[in-house]
Amino acid sequence: MKNLKRDAILFVIIALVFCLGRLSIYFIFSEFEESRITLAWIKRSLQFDFMSAAYFILPTAVITIAGMFSGREFLRLKKTYAVLAIMVAASLAVLNVCYFFEYKSQFNFWIFGIFFDDAGAIFNTIKEQYPESLMILGFGAFFAALVFFVNAVFGKKSEKSERLPLKKSVLFCAAYVFLLFVLLRGVRISGRPLQVRDIAVTADEHMNNLIPTSAYCLKEEVFRFLTAKLSGGLKNFNAREKDLPHFLNSVFGGEFKTIDEPLKRVSKGALIERPSRIFVIICESHSAWPLIEDLPDYDIIPNTKKLLENSVFSRRSFPSGNGTMATVSSIISGIPYCGISVEGVLKKTDDFAFAKFMKRLGYSSTFYYGGQSTWLRLGEFASFMGFDRVVGGEKMGDVFGTVEWGVRDRDLFEFIEKSEIPENSFNMVLTVSNHQPYDVDLKAENCPAVLKSEDDNKIWHAWYTDKYLGIFIEKMLKKYPDSIFVVTGDHPSRYKPEKIRKIDEFDHVVPIIFAGRGVQDIAFEKDFAKHLDIFPTLVEMIAPKGFEYKTWGESMFEKSRKVPPLYVKAIVSDGKIIGLSSSDCPEKMRELARRYHALAYYRSKNSEELPKEK
Repeated sequence: MKNLKRDAILFVIIALVFCLGRLSIYFIFSEFEESRITLAWIKRSLQFDFMSAAYFILPTAVITIAGMFSGREFLRLKKTYAVLAIMVAASLAVLNVCYFFEYKSQFNFWIFGIFFDDAGAIFNTIKEQYPESLMILGFGAFFAALVFFVNAVFGKKSEKSERLPLKKSVLFCAAYVFLLFVLLRGVRISGRPLQVRDIAVTADEHMNNLIPTSAYCLKEEVFRFLTAKLSGGLKNFNAREKDLPHFLNSVFGGEFKTIDEPLKRVSKGALIERPSRIFVIICESHSAWPLIEDLPDYDIIPNTKKLLENSVFSRRSFPSGNGTMATVSSIISGIPYCGISVEGVLKKTDDFAFAKFMKRLGYSSTFYYGGQSTWLRLGEFASFMGFDRVVGGEKMGDVFGTVEWGVRDRDLFEFIEKSEIPENSFNMVLTVSNHQPYDVDLKAENCPAVLKSEDDNKIWHAWYTDKYLGIFIEKMLKKYPDSIFVVTGDHPSRYKPEKIRKIDEFDHVVPIIFAGRGVQDIAFEKDFAKHLDIFPTLVEMIAPKGFEYKTWGESMFEKSRKVPPLYVKAIVSDGKIIGLSSSDCPEKMRELARRYHALAYYRSKNSEELPKEK
């Protein structure tokens, strides 16, 4: 019986650790200042705490059951496991708080950046921002205290055998297994087990996303990552191959024989004179809120704002993903991001590739990136998707490597300015400087703001990129006056002024702006758009009548859409941006997003043909 008590103590401790980790985030971070804890939120949070704790005590539960029949306590083994389990749970909870500080989210897919991103730059940033010696000392002290605590609480070995009569052992074992079964399913006896879709219990996305434990979030991301690499990745969308024909017809509203059939388009005829050079500039963490909210103290992207005066634009556009590679790989490939890494789609299909269609329109193509072109095989990926040239930071001279992420945006833009950009060329540019460790000397760059906090420093790094973006566009228009420019962000910045931190839509939107020669004559603002609308909008702007192409987006010149703007985190419903994890999101819209991304996932790895019935 003592072992049952020990398991109960371990269960309570671990559940409490995860609960305290969640509450730490709630009370520490200003994102939750106006959020309110509800009974529904508490109930669902405890369900996740109990479920995670149950998984943690599984090994020791097996030991307890073995002890019931053998009469042994296995005390040393149980104590050792208890120390390790509490240590792991506490580490996950603490690291999750640190992760939230950097990413404004519990563990998500960015966690894989530590292993698959520019690992050297990331670890250098961690070393600079966190005191290693103090962390190691604290870890050691906690471990020693934990060993003492477990020894004291778990007690000494019983002098008498705990072996029970067989009937009692079977009875206790059955009851224990049933209790574990209920807990492992998220305190549910019937129906499906608790899942991440169940977090939508309030209209507050931030509060809903705080419900799963750090351990559950990490497990989900690892599961998504692994299944996305395997043929069974449709499981990420609760889908099977046989569901896809129905998904296709329901999403696009019709009867279709192939996935590509509803994605085919024919251009209506050029709206402007053919530009000699096209620049699509994807700025790191370029948010839309400075173009929507009037905050005089945070006029951080004035050059981008100036572009709106004579342009085709949308202030409220969804990125393709919520990270750089998620977005950039989607823009380049033309397929919605659905959880697959570059390596997952490399050499699978280029049927929707941006550069491939631009080549058909007579444009050569170059991809410029301020970091190392081998990062996540980005250069190789761009080449496969039709880019004629890839120019990474390593080709930009001696300045490469003097900062953690390749070259500063100033050096990137200056390198392109000094290059001979051929006529009839399509150029995609990806910036890097508005990113951790946010070490640009803004004062030396004559930043007009008084930086009152570290958050202000991070927010105003967007001004640095915008400064050189404005200079670049101005110089290139003088050099090549018949050029057009498309400006967007890879994803919104995780840092916002305190006044607008609770406005959920700003976590989801970036600007999309078309500017340059001739665009002023057709200028207008589109309410909502998404990254995959850039390509069809550009085609309809410059292509001759009758040009055939395929796209998962819609031209911004179209008055209606087959599918509302959406991405992996949100959707437009009834003229509003709603997070898919919000209780305000209609179930039919959440279901639409699931089916859409299941189709995109399958198409990323297969031909347009629907799977044959088996």
